[in-house]
Amino acid sequence: MFFGNLASKGTITLILIFFAQTFMIQTVSGQTQLLRHPDLSATHLVFAYAGDLYVADPMGANPRRLTVGAAEESHPHISPDGTMVAFTGHYEGNTDVYVMPITGGQPVRLSYHPGDDWVRGWSADGSAVLFSSDRGLSYQRGGQLFEIALTDGIEPNGLPRALPMPIAWDGAYAPDGGQIAYQPFPSGYSGSAGWKGYRGGTTPPIWIFDTKSHEISAIPNDGVNDSHPIWLDDSIVFVSDRDGVANLWSYDLADQTLRQHTYHKDWDIKSAAGYGRRIVYELGGRLHLYDLETKSTNALAIELTVDLPAARPKWIEGKDYIAEARLSPDGQTALLSVRGEIISLSVNHDEMIQITRSSGAHDRAPLWSPDGRKLAYLSDQSGEYALYVGAVSGLGTTTYYDLAGAPATYRLHAFTPDGSAILYEDNHLNLYEISLKDGTSVRIGGHARRWYPHGFALAVSPDSRYVAFRRANETYLNSLMIHDRQSRETFPLTNGPGSLDAPVFSRDGKYLYFTASTNSGPAGAWLDMSNQDRMVRRGIYAAVLSASDPTPVLPEIDQPPAAPIPPEKSRKKAKDKAAASDPEAPPQTRLDREGLEKRIVALPMVLRDYNRLMIGKDGALYALALRPDAAEENPPGREDEAVNSLYRFDFKTHKESLFLADVGEAAISANGDHLLVSRPKKSWAVVETGAPTAPMQGIKDLALDKIRLQIDPRAEWRQIFNEVWRLERDYFYDRAMHGLDWEAVRQKYAPMLDHLGRREDLTHILIEMISELGVGHARASGGDIVKADGQKVGLLGADFRVANGYYQISRIYDGESFNPFLGAPLAVPGLGVKAGHYLLAINGQPVTASDNPYRFLEGTVGRQTLLHLNDKPEMKGAYSIIVQPIPNERGLRRWAWIEDNRRHVAALTNDRVGYVYLPNTAADGFSYFNRYFFSQLDKQALIIDERGNAGGQAANYIVDLLNRSHLASWKDRDGALFTTPVGAIFGPKVMLIDQFAGSGGDFLPFAFKYQTGGTLIGTRTWGGLIGIGVAPDLIDGGQITTPYFRFIHPEGGWAIENEGVSPDITVELTPKAVIEGRDPQLDKAIAVILQQLGENPPPKLPSAPEGP
Repeated sequence: MFFGNLASKGTITLILIFFAQTFMIQTVSGQTQLLRHPDLSATHLVFAYAGDLYVADPMGANPRRLTVGAAEESHPHISPDGTMVAFTGHYEGNTDVYVMPITGGQPVRLSYHPGDDWVRGWSADGSAVLFSSDRGLSYQRGGQLFEIALTDGIEPNGLPRALPMPIAWDGAYAPDGGQIAYQPFPSGYSGSAGWKGYRGGTTPPIWIFDTKSHEISAIPNDGVNDSHPIWLDDSIVFVSDRDGVANLWSYDLADQTLRQHTYHKDWDIKSAAGYGRRIVYELGGRLHLYDLETKSTNALAIELTVDLPAARPKWIEGKDYIAEARLSPDGQTALLSVRGEIISLSVNHDEMIQITRSSGAHDRAPLWSPDGRKLAYLSDQSGEYALYVGAVSGLGTTTYYDLAGAPATYRLHAFTPDGSAILYEDNHLNLYEISLKDGTSVRIGGHARRWYPHGFALAVSPDSRYVAFRRANETYLNSLMIHDRQSRETFPLTNGPGSLDAPVFSRDGKYLYFTASTNSGPAGAWLDMSNQDRMVRRGIYAAVLSASDPTPVLPEIDQPPAAPIPPEKSRKKAKDKAAASDPEAPPQTRLDREGLEKRIVALPMVLRDYNRLMIGKDGALYALALRPDAAEENPPGREDEAVNSLYRFDFKTHKESLFLADVGEAAISANGDHLLVSRPKKSWAVVETGAPTAPMQGIKDLALDKIRLQIDPRAEWRQIFNEVWRLERDYFYDRAMHGLDWEAVRQKYAPMLDHLGRREDLTHILIEMISELGVGHARASGGDIVKADGQKVGLLGADFRVANGYYQISRIYDGESFNPFLGAPLAVPGLGVKAGHYLLAINGQPVTASDNPYRFLEGTVGRQTLLHLNDKPEMKGAYSIIVQPIPNERGLRRWAWIEDNRRHVAALTNDRVGYVYLPNTAADGFSYFNRYFFSQLDKQALIIDERGNAGGQAANYIVDLLNRSHLASWKDRDGALFTTPVGAIFGPKVMLIDQFAGSGGDFLPFAFKYQTGGTLIGTRTWGGLIGIGVAPDLIDGGQITTPYFRFIHPEGGWAIENEGVSPDITVELTPKAVIEGRDPQLDKAIAVILQQLGENPPPKLPSAPEGP
């Protein structure tokens, strides 16, 4: 519906911003919400709010700030004697353990490792801080528990000591220190993931570990989420959602009974801690105190009146927040969507004009009108996205329009050349045009499915009559459709077998250029792993629209010169031609449908993966070619999206040439004189069209450093909250939202916005809101959060043990073979470092067992670092080497673990069984599989290990190869027989699975079992098969996921989501077995595969007959 006009939005917004800045006090008053991570002692309550720590009396009275700083402090834990607070600090660009007096003071850093260290508590006697860390992990998700000893009450003493449990996320010591109640791994509903009612394989139990015998007992758990163990005397209090909502429960160690203590229905308890007989917990953003003796709960009335620097209006550099860019019709000005505002940037004068000023609205998708006087854009200032059209200056009246149908997420494409309408699409696969005269929207086409590439690519003829657009078909290929705006007919350009894309009309309206691929196959089916490394080639074609026009690539023919025309006749002819034509009228497009498919000709250009076509003022064609992902791989840190190439085809010479390399995106001005291109390092430039006479001629970089914007964080946070709510409404796979009253969900969480003190807490609210959907893959992250700077801590790629007062190398990780980007500092040939040698000094600083060596490695990543080592624990006779420490060791440890497993399998099976590990079902999983599967084709059977598989795609490629049967053998005169298929192992196969494998790591074992009948061994997988994607970034660069497609079992019905894939043989990775150096899951797989080999050996392939 057409609404009408608005006064100048810029003027109104300026007044509002002035009012807000003049009268807004950055405080939180009333009962403050979003208080998190509480802990309790006899005399104090400590908690976190807005990234800082606060301390108060036990009932919440007299709160006062304990820490202050831009970086986050979280997870505070009070020492057993009540004098110290240990916490996690994100200073120095790292996540580390700190400790400070509870009365205040300077925090002391205890850990330096670049892994994430999260404080979990204290040792029973208070002599050490307990924390979890992902350092040292090879394939698991989660962490391991460590403790770091203190001297003089606050100073660290040596390296942290790993507790014996190999996988542990959170824990609490028994009062005597002889046992630890611990949560082995995080829940599927934790961190950035929101998933209320989660019941997949990653539902953590609470295990009770005996520090002497290494045996465990478990609190009864039937696939529910148990967390935050608190050891109080003879019972363990913990948080559990076994009644559907996370409440307080306890487990009596004597009679082994469970008891529920709280009965909250609307909110989950998010964290809890205890002292004596009292439990403090976080619920609905407030803190509550539960008394085990009186069985009563008190909501603590805590009011904070504090300065909140992150909530103040501020100025930002806009160059990091450019979402979209459009070039003016004359190529002299760029329109940019930056941090939710529309700005114009002069190409030649480096001047910026801010057209919209609205932190509380997301203004985006700017378009120039054909005459360059107006702009159109989308804005959600009314609460839903609508179309706004006004002067480029931002002054005067702005006309706004409702867009078609139910509320949705929209994308603007283009004005029609006559300026009468705008083409746009919604997220429900529909393409529309809206009349700017009466605001009426007309649907002109739609996709059959949501597939790659998302959205529509389209072009409008110069006379505005025809719209050519890409349509995703049922066949997973794209066709080009043509819509006649006069007759409202829509028809395909061709019914040929190719996949068509990237339409553009010639400037005279006679030709429609486009790309077509005949080898893309299922490339649009991005979910299938079989598309990895697929090299798609597209040709460029021209459709001659009129039956009377010639091909645009006619060969040049030499003809005799024509007789000269007398001057007076020449002048008369020119005068008559001028009188008969209107210089302002656009060229008319004549389209003859009959025989159109036969009037398609190929341009003589190299086949590449062309993504976009444009026509210059001189009629030359510009084609943006994507660099195939399979073409090359850059070392870490050197990736850049601007790796594509722009080619120019000259219709006069029929030759193509490289016009510009290192391009990301490209668009052309309406007059065809200039191109707008994105370049490396997030830069943008304007390039003159035409044949360049010198490299890089005519390129003008946009002055992005001139873009500075003032934003109001509080207004922006509210906009983000509402946008996330809308995006889930618009994209969620079930339009009924799983039966939720989605508006009521918004109203439940909206009051918390008044208590925000920083962007990170908004993310927490978003996660909780989308968790109400009760599905996996519902996540929120990123945005304008504090990123503390600091010197990165380097690592040496080795394990150390304490011996003779020094650190002795127990293992050196060498990265195995053929991993070119994997640095192994101590394994460089010629250094002479061996296991058993002692590390004595780093950059001239002596290192003993009472030091933390990582402290001396701060700031050494990639830098030459001097080490002194010796085969004896003394400096006499030591040797020195220069190494370059690396930022993390995860890759080194993973490859060592894989190769250890492969060798173990080979040794125990007499080299008859192969071993393949799959870290995910994306690019790495594809690479790992090819690396290990084809190099072990001489094996009789195979163990596939997908433990910790992080997912990605549907691994049809892997399952298809595992399910091959023998079709033929072939005899070569000299070489060995070879088979069809070549890549096949015909013997039995088993697969290892665990709770850390999910998404594509859920589908893989399902498909393996369903298609091959192979045996699954291990524990139940994560259970998340509602896929994600397509949602646009948030106004400040934050991301959310929108679960929009769900797995259906091949025999019908929903499956796997919130269940996981169960093993045929359940085997737990018990702490005692791992401590003893065993992998019970792998050992069981070896036993099973050997049994299957004995019972069903692979078929013996026929040998070549004697003679012909």
